[in-house]
Amino acid sequence: MRKWRMLLFVTGMLLAGCSEEASPPDEQEVESTDEVTVSEYPLFNDEKNRLILSHMDVLDGGAVRISEPVQASASYEVWSNGKLIEGGGGHFQDGEIEIISFSLRESSMEIGKKTLTFVYNDESASSNDIAAEPEAESFRSSTMLVEKEDTLSRDERKPVWGYTATDEDTILIRKPEDVQKAEYGVLVFIQKGEPEE
Repeated sequence: MRKWRMLLFVTGMLLAGCSEEASPPDEQEVESTDEVTVSEYPLFNDEKNRLILSHMDVLDGGAVRISEPVQASASYEVWSNGKLIEGGGGHFQDGEIEIISFSLRESSMEIGKKTLTFVYNDESASSNDIAAEPEAESFRSSTMLVEKEDTLSRDERKPVWGYTATDEDTILIRKPEDVQKAEYGVLVFIQKGEPEE
């Protein structure tokens, strides 16, 4: 009889323990998942694949990796001497995005335009024909990518890549403002979450 009482007592304790509600995660844990890390990601992972680039008509490009899969969008701005010429994008991907790559090349559709292409790790892609740099005797180009790594909060729009073309002797891109002030500049942004309409 004692055995049965003990067995009933233990069973009752187990049931009481299982029916207890799980304690909600503390606020700090919830907030930490709202911020992700963005870092540079190579377009071509090894030297052999990099050789392919010389056979393509890509002027320049880059890629970024997000530390965990998120909803994300990419957008761009074209600048000339401190003036915004055009902007676009908001290419929102509802899937789980970890890698976004982008490339700039001469447009095959419109003379005097460039094509900016975004490709996501879920194999979706989008392209835009954008304004090309003004004609000049000689143009030098330079690119900028996000530093080794940076943080990205929900709804924050962060510049991750820039391209400039100028006929000046020296080009140095250290920050987005350098792209905006150049004779011709393209900035690429990423945003965690859905872009604003």
